[in-house]
Amino acid sequence: MSVTLAEAIRVFLDRYRKPTTRQAYGNDLNHLMEFVAPGVQITDITGFDIDRALGGFIQLKTISSVHTINKFIKTLHTFFNWAQKKGLIPDADPFKPDYLPTPENDVHERTMPNQDYKRLVSFYSALATTYPAKYQRTLALVLFMGDTGTRREGLARLRWSDINFIENEATTLEKGDKTHIRPFGQACAAVLKQWQLIQKVDDGISPYHAHVFSEHGQPMTGPAIAQYFRRRCAEANVNAPGTRGYGPHSVRHNLGFRLQDAKVPDNLAAAVMGHSVNTYRKHYASTDKTRVKKAALEVAFNFSDLPNPAEKVVKINTGTENP
Repeated sequence: MSVTLAEAIRVFLDRYRKPTTRQAYGNDLNHLMEFVAPGVQITDITGFDIDRALGGFIQLKTISSVHTINKFIKTLHTFFNWAQKKGLIPDADPFKPDYLPTPENDVHERTMPNQDYKRLVSFYSALATTYPAKYQRTLALVLFMGDTGTRREGLARLRWSDINFIENEATTLEKGDKTHIRPFGQACAAVLKQWQLIQKVDDGISPYHAHVFSEHGQPMTGPAIAQYFRRRCAEANVNAPGTRGYGPHSVRHNLGFRLQDAKVPDNLAAAVMGHSVNTYRKHYASTDKTRVKKAALEVAFNFSDLPNPAEKVVKINTGTENP
C-alpha cells in the first residue's frame, strides 16, 4: 500500500510529543514539500527530486550557514530511514544526501561580532530615548538576548511572571523543554521595566500574565521574533558581510565568545549558556586564529616581565688585603 508524501510526513511527526521537536522536523519537511509535491506517492520520489529540494533549500533567503543546511539534511536522513523501516520505501540511501563539510570556524562565522552588537545597542538606545513607544521593545529584546543568550523559543514563551527583578534573573523554557535561569544586568533590567510600563499603557494588558515580547497585545512566535530581529539589524545597517544577515542565535554565540574572552571559568560559562562543559568548549574554545593569537599574546612575556640580570661585583686586588 502506497501513501503520499504528505501522509507519511503527518504520521512521522505524530510520533514526537515534544512540540519543539515536532516543529523543528515539521519546518524542514514543509520545505521538502515545497519542492516535492505533497500529493506524490512516496514510492515515486527519486533521488533527483531530493537533490532538487536540497538545492532549493540552500537558495532560501533565510539560510546563511552550513550548520542550517546540515540540519535539513539530517532531517531527510531521519525521515527516510523511518520510511524504510516502516516498509514505505525499499531503500533510504537514494534519499540521503551527503553532509556538507563544516568549516573549522563554523560557530565563529555565525556569531555577531562585538562591534556589530555594540552598534546595534547604541542605535536603538538613541531611538528608544526619543521614541520609547516604538523602540523600547527592540532595545529590551536586544539587551536581554545579549545578557542571557536565550534562544528564540525561550524569548517567545517568556512572560513577565518569569522575571524576578529583585534578583535580576529570568526563568526560561527552551530547547527540549528545559528550564534555564538567565541572569541579566542592571541596564537590561531598567529597559525591561520601561518596556513593561509602555506595554501596559499601549496594549492594555496585565503585565504579570502577558508575554514579554508581544506585538499589539499578541505574543510573538519564535519565527516572528527571528524575522523581527533580522529586520531590526537591517534597519540599523548591522548585517553579516557576505551573508543574508544576523539572526537571534548570532547574539547567543556572541555571549559565548564574550564569556570565553573574559576568561570566565568553563564550568561557570557553560552554566550561563545552559551547555555541558564539553559542548561549551567545543563551540567557544575557538580555533579562530585572531582569538587564539590574542589569547597567546596576552600571556606572552614582555621585557618588563623578565627578571633583571644579576649584577656581577668585580673585586680589585689592592695588595692590602693580606698585610
